[in-house]
Amino acid sequence: FILILISTLVFCFGSAAQIVNIPDANFKAFLVGYTFINSNMDDEIQVSEATAFTGEMYCYNLGITDFTGIEAFTGMTAFGCNGNSLTTLDLSQNTALTHVYCTSTNLTSLVTSPNLVQLYCDNNNLTTLDVSQNTDLIFLACNNNNIESLDVSQNTALNTLHIQENNISTIDLSQNTALASLDLSNNNLTTLDVSQNTALINLKCFFNNLSTLDVSQNTALTTLECNHNSLLSLDVSQNTALTDLKCMVNNISTLDVSQNTALTFLACNNNSIGSLDASQNTALTQLFCGNNSLTSLNLKNINPSTMTVLNAAGNPNLTCIEVDDVAAATAAWQLIDVTSSFSLNCVIAVTSITVQGQAGASEITTAGGTLQMTANVLPTNADDNTYTWSVTDGTGSATINSSGLLTAVADGTVTVTATANDGSGVSGSTVITISNQIVLVTSITVQGQAGASTITDLGGTLQMEASVLPVNANNATYTWSVIGGTGSATINSSGLLTAMADGTVTVTASSVDGSGVSGNAVITISNQNVGIKEQNIIRNLSIYPNPTNAQVIIESDKQIEAITVLDIMGKTVKTIVEPTNTVNLSDLTKGIYFLKIQIDNTLVSKKIIKE
Repeated sequence: FILILISTLVFCFGSAAQIVNIPDANFKAFLVGYTFINSNMDDEIQVSEATAFTGEMYCYNLGITDFTGIEAFTGMTAFGCNGNSLTTLDLSQNTALTHVYCTSTNLTSLVTSPNLVQLYCDNNNLTTLDVSQNTDLIFLACNNNNIESLDVSQNTALNTLHIQENNISTIDLSQNTALASLDLSNNNLTTLDVSQNTALINLKCFFNNLSTLDVSQNTALTTLECNHNSLLSLDVSQNTALTDLKCMVNNISTLDVSQNTALTFLACNNNSIGSLDASQNTALTQLFCGNNSLTSLNLKNINPSTMTVLNAAGNPNLTCIEVDDVAAATAAWQLIDVTSSFSLNCVIAVTSITVQGQAGASEITTAGGTLQMTANVLPTNADDNTYTWSVTDGTGSATINSSGLLTAVADGTVTVTATANDGSGVSGSTVITISNQIVLVTSITVQGQAGASTITDLGGTLQMEASVLPVNANNATYTWSVIGGTGSATINSSGLLTAMADGTVTVTASSVDGSGVSGNAVITISNQNVGIKEQNIIRNLSIYPNPTNAQVIIESDKQIEAITVLDIMGKTVKTIVEPTNTVNLSDLTKGIYFLKIQIDNTLVSKKIIKE
């Protein structure tokens, strides 16, 4: 009896140890009812039954909340649990798994099996996903989660990667050279490098924050969807296999699709495109180019019966659309602005010119320096895209030649303008700042002090003055010289001219800055040729104070017989006929005057300055 009891207990305990723990009633009910698993059709799943199962398990939408027990199915090759309500799923013990489908299950944690080839985990609440051990992974779809980063550097066999609607801001795809289909839409990407993914056929990266996208290495692309970004430009010239291109809602200003002859669908609406030539895209069936800045649209070679959809509305400056058949185009394509019309031949005028210095330079900082100006004319296919250069001096000065080479002349600012030659009146301009220029003298004006042009005193002097332009000349100094004409004189370095002989002399001020500029004035000299009697009178004649603001006193060893006062123009302003040795000038205005003094029947002249 004792032996029988012991044997019974051992059998019972052994049987209990072989039962798989499955706490979720819905999961257990599914497994118990699955004859390929529950081979003995009892109410439990034995470990032996679980390990023996090498098939595929799909338990969709069964209200399962806990997959505890799944770890016992180590030979299972595919597992699907879509539409249940889980928070965690651990498949690390299911080493035979190659395909997993766990979409729409509210997962916050997923531990994968190491030998996966396909993984679908869309529509969950995952914030992280570790696939670094899944080196055989070919297909990964984890759309609509909250994943912030994803490391796929070990998944070199990946052919398809779909991770749209997550929070990914950057991703390294340099090791995924086998990628053919990539969907990164609705993330937070600011940069995307697909230069190593040369096998790409489909690329979707719409609704991100991309400002640049280089697809020049992706020559196999047939589908490119990069709409709703911040792209400023897009070069698809190397993507000759493209059939579908969506680049709408960006900031693209130019788009060349002349090499994309296989295109059937093109959506480039809501950009800043000024000109679009689709004449090489004869396979197009739909074209959306509305809400741009179009002034030119070429639809030649496109049959309205083939391209059944055209939307070019929202381009108020698009007045002419070039086609092969006006009547057919008018009948088939009606989504255009009321200001637009179809024509067999459109004249394309210049609409804008942007001017800048080469490489964006906006200043000249070397003496006599130059700057090559450049002009960008839009649209690029304008019938006459030539222009003429001009420069307007502001606070500075410069010259410009017909090729746009700007040469600095004087410090300050100048405005450089390029004007279209097509009669449109369109022009563009920019301000250039000039500094460190050598400003040469351009003119010198010479005259005697207070405008005087005569010397009438014996041995008299005249202070010469010079006015130099421009006032900001780097070196405004000059030298004085005098050349005798009918008279003669000398001049010192300060410009003081001393009379020597009656007649005229030419006084010259010459610049020393290398400009070669000079100015001159003719001075008339008189009363220098006097005899011995006149010399004796002058020698013993004294006038003071000089300058004066009122009265002057004349001292002479002989009696003064008469005095005449003349202004600088030779006009008599005062006459004294009785003998006197004083002259009151208080009633005269400030300036230079000459006293004609008669002594001993001899007339002598003296210059006096009234202050």
